[in-house]
This record gives sequence, structure tokens and C-alpha cells, in this order.
Amino acid sequence: MKKLIITTLFFILLCSCFFSNETNIFAFYNYKTDRIVKNKGVHFGLGFEVKTEYAGLFATVINPTNFQIGDTKPKWKEVKDLGLDEYYYYPTGESYLWYKNDFIFFNMGYQQLHEGLGKEYPLFLAPNSNPVPSMIFEWEPFEWLKFRQDVVFYRIGLDFVHLEDKSQEAKSVYHRRITITPFENIQVGFSDTVLLKGRSIDVYYLFSPFSYQLAQLARSAIQDAPWKEPINDNMMYGVFFQYSPENWRIYAEALVDDWGSDKSGVTKVAWDTGAELNLDEHVFSFEFAGASRYTFNKSFSRLSYQYVRYEDDPDLPLEYNMIGYKYGENSASVNLRYEFLGDRFSLGGNYEFVTFGERDPFCELPPDALKRNGFTWLEDEVLQRESIVTLFSKWDISPKFALEASVGARFVENENLIKDSKNVYPQFSIYAKYKFPFTDEIVNKIREGDFSDIDIF
Repeated sequence: MKKLIITTLFFILLCSCFFSNETNIFAFYNYKTDRIVKNKGVHFGLGFEVKTEYAGLFATVINPTNFQIGDTKPKWKEVKDLGLDEYYYYPTGESYLWYKNDFIFFNMGYQQLHEGLGKEYPLFLAPNSNPVPSMIFEWEPFEWLKFRQDVVFYRIGLDFVHLEDKSQEAKSVYHRRITITPFENIQVGFSDTVLLKGRSIDVYYLFSPFSYQLAQLARSAIQDAPWKEPINDNMMYGVFFQYSPENWRIYAEALVDDWGSDKSGVTKVAWDTGAELNLDEHVFSFEFAGASRYTFNKSFSRLSYQYVRYEDDPDLPLEYNMIGYKYGENSASVNLRYEFLGDRFSLGGNYEFVTFGERDPFCELPPDALKRNGFTWLEDEVLQRESIVTLFSKWDISPKFALEASVGARFVENENLIKDSKNVYPQFSIYAKYKFPFTDEIVNKIREGDFSDIDIF
């Protein structure tokens, strides 16, 4: 541990001397319990950031935690060498390189992705679990047109032929979005997503000027074509609209799963709509999202195309495992939020209502779904209902040190879809972050060995 910290500090100093306009070292500590972290847990870390006007590197170097994932308790015995118990493990923290100019933005590394207009309920790619290896490319050739491509590697294919049962299938998601601004403050656009298995890179999808659905049909559905390929990937489309004047905005986004390729006749859609209002120090927001029955699920037994990160772990909380909209199929959620923004201090409150029926993205479509045909949403005899109330605050104690805290409760009715089963779960979080900038003045003092005048806090 000491060697790693010393090496990190030396690398930061080297970068600040030769490569960057700005270099920061940061440390954080988080103590919380919530829907995913059922038992109180700790997450702390150390990292650095090096950046210029056009490029940068962000890296979380030390990142241990003992956060429980629902009922799952990851263990790592080797972590005892760091002076921690075996229930601490070491997930990869956010670490990425980026480059930008007036027209292009490129980002690659381990990232928390957020693809959608809403803050609480992004439909396509959401930061529900650990950062994922990914690449982002944005191109804005005109003020009225922007293109974005996300390439996400959820699992790399491995085949150890000398070890029995030691192989895994690659799993990736490609998402692209075209945004058009026909008038000032108005944006409309189209999203296109494919979940593919068996390979990480598919150049036919990446290079195709057509939608992913048309690209797949051109490769697999033309009879007697010499280029015909045995592919059958999961496709999703999206459309969105946003109107955003100076201090408020309204937006709506819709996702259609398997449109044009699912012969069952079942309508599988998700949506997210909302509004925000900024009145100087006061910020109000409203968001409503949901998904119909069977959206995001595997549909057929021979294809494991459920829209989850870990399809071999159905016992994980769905809100952790979903790639996109965190509450999954057959659900609805409403979020109301108010925040007061002061110069160095902010506070606010959040209310969320969630309801859902049977949710099983790991199960194929049942026979009765084929008979129903059409839109099915929250038609179960028993629905689980949840109300989550949260109070939160943020305090910039100094330019280098910030503290965040929240406390609340989750009130559950018909828990696990058992009628009249009720429970209350407390939720709280304390998050502290420290950021120390390596300015030219500080670097010169370190070179001269003058540490007495360095303001640490």
C-alpha cells in the first residue's frame, strides 16, 4: 500500500512538472446504507487528475470497499495484505483519458455512463453498478447537428482451452445518438442501440451508415446471399425531444425494444419525461419514467439477450444489474426534487415513488404473453409500492474539502409482491472528498523542500 501511494504521488509530481496545466490529487470516503447496500458499508479511495485545455487523465488508483450488493457479499482474501478484512474487495474505479477540440470529443477508459435526458432515470445506459470499459466519441460538425457513439464492453470473451469450464462469452453494447437543433433551445433526435454477444468489436455495426436493425437484416436476412451471417442481436430504438430556454427545460424520451424484429406482437416500450426549473438559488425538478411488461427481457430461451450486466446472477438486485432504466420492466417511478443552492452550502429534499409488478428479465416470454399481444403494464393483482423520502445537504468547507450527507427512509408496501407485507428501511450516506491542486507555486516549493508554507486545507 505504501509503495503504491508513493508511486502515485511521484507520477503526479512528474505529470504536473512536464505535461499539464492543472494537476489534482483527490481522496474520498463514503459510509452508507441504501436499497443496494443493505448493510452499512464503507468505500474509500485515492486518485489523481491531470489535464490541459484539450486533454486529460482521470484515475482512481486505490478503491477498496465492503459495500454489500443486495444479499451478495463479495470477498477477497488477498485484501488482508492491505490491513483490511476479507469482506473488502477492489472494484475498478473511474479511470479514463479524454481529448476535445471545437468539433470532437473522445473519451476512453472505465466510466460511469449516463445516456438519456433525465437525471434520475436514463433509459439506455445508466450508472447503476461499477464503471465499465468503454469508449465515447462525439462529433459536432455544425451547431445544429451532433453525433455520439458509445462502445461499451461489459464482458470480454475468454477461452482457456486447457481449463475445463473456464471460458466466457463476450458481451458488448453499442449506442449512438443523433441530436438535431432545428431552432434555438429545441433539440430532437434519434437513438440506436444493439446488445451483441460472442464478440467485442463488430466493424459492420460500427461502420454502417444505417441503423443497427437494418445493418443486421442486410447481413442475416437476405436469402442465398454469399455474405449471409448467423447473427441475431438485440436492438432498441429511441426518440427524444427537449425544449430548454434559459432557466427551465422540459423533455421526453421513448425507447422501443425489438421493434420490427419481435414476432410475438408484444409491445415493449420504456419512457422518461420531466421538467426542471431554476430560479436563482432554487431548483425544482420532476421526472416520470416507466417500462411495459417484458421490456428489456430475453424473450426466447435460446438467446440470453436480457438487458442486464450479469445474466448469470439473477439474484442480484435488479436496480444494480440493469444496463439501462434501473427499475426494469413492468414498473413506474416518479421523482420530485427541490434544492437550495448557496455559495458554499446547499440543501434540499427528494421524494420518489416506485411501483412494479412481476419483473423477470431472465425468463422467456410466457405463452399467455403471445396470446395477449400489445401493451401490458402494471396489470398484476399485487403491486409492490415504495415511497422514498430523502433530505440531503452539501457543504464546501474549503476550496479543497467538501462534505455531503443524506438521510431518509424507504417505505415498502406489498414487499416481494406479498399482499399487505410492509417494511421500513432507513437510508443514509456520508461522503467526504478532498482535492489538493499541484500548482506551479506548490511544485516549486516541493522542489526546494519548503513544505511549511503549503496550505493543505
